[in-house]
Amino acid sequence: MQENNGVAKLSGVAKVESKILFNLDPYELKHSIIPNPANRVDQENRHHIMRLRKSIRENGYMQEKPIIVGSDLVIKAGHHRYYAAIAEGSGAWVQIDDDYDLTEHSLADNIQKPWSTLSWIRLHANAGSGDFPRIQDFLTRYGFGVKVGMMLLSDKQSEPSADEFDVIAKGTFVVKDWGKAEWKAERILDFAPYFENDNRCRSTLFAAAILKCLKVKGYNHQRMLRKVAMQTRKLRLQRTRQENLEMLEEIYNYRTSQRLRLSLTEKVEAE
Repeated sequence: MQENNGVAKLSGVAKVESKILFNLDPYELKHSIIPNPANRVDQENRHHIMRLRKSIRENGYMQEKPIIVGSDLVIKAGHHRYYAAIAEGSGAWVQIDDDYDLTEHSLADNIQKPWSTLSWIRLHANAGSGDFPRIQDFLTRYGFGVKVGMMLLSDKQSEPSADEFDVIAKGTFVVKDWGKAEWKAERILDFAPYFENDNRCRSTLFAAAILKCLKVKGYNHQRMLRKVAMQTRKLRLQRTRQENLEMLEEIYNYRTSQRLRLSLTEKVEAE
C-alpha cells in the first residue's frame, strides 16, 4: 500500500455516480482508517452497532453506505459502520470526500426522516462541534431531557421554541452560562430525595416551576427545602407549571410569618 498526500492507493476501486470508492479488506480498514478522536460511542450507539453487525453478517458490507473520510483518512461520517465492520472482521467500502459536510447531509436526510433533537445533539457532539460534547455530557450527568436541558443552558424558564430547536439542528446553539446552568440543575435535583420517584423532579413542568421560583425576589431555597422536608406528602408532580407553582407556594409559606411569605406565582421580569 502506497500513500500520496495522505490518501491510500488501494486495490478494489469502484466508480459509482462519479464517486471513487475503495473496497478495503479488514486489515486495511483497521490500520489505515482513523476514527475522529472527538467521536464517542455511548450505550445507545452500541445498540446501533450491534444491529449493524447483524446486517453485515447477513448481507455483507453494503457499497451504498460507504464510510466517508477526508484525504487524511480521518472519518467524517460512518463511525458506527466502521466499528461494526471492525468487530465483525469485515472489510468495508470507503469514500474520500474532503468537501463532505456532515451537518448539511444530515439536514437533507432530516427532510426525509425527521431527527429528534437528541439525535442532533449526539451528531454534533460526536463531531466535536462547539459546545455539543459538553452539552451531551450535561444531559447525561444530570439526567435531564432535552427540553429541561435547553431551558437551563439558555437560561430561560419556558420551554424551547421551534426556532431554538432549529438552532440545535444547525449546530449553532451556544450555551449562555455554564456555571449558572449547573447551579440551577443542582437546585432542581435538590428535590429528588423528597419524591417517591426521583425522576419526577426532572420533568419539564416541575423543573420550569423551580426555575421560576429561583427568579422570584426574596426566594430562599434552603427555606424551601426545610419546608418540603416537613411536608413531603404534599410534594406531588402536578399537571401544569402553574399548579406546580401553587403547590410550591403553599409548601413554602407553611408556618411562615406574613412578612416572609412569598407569591411564587406572580410575574417576574421578562427573560
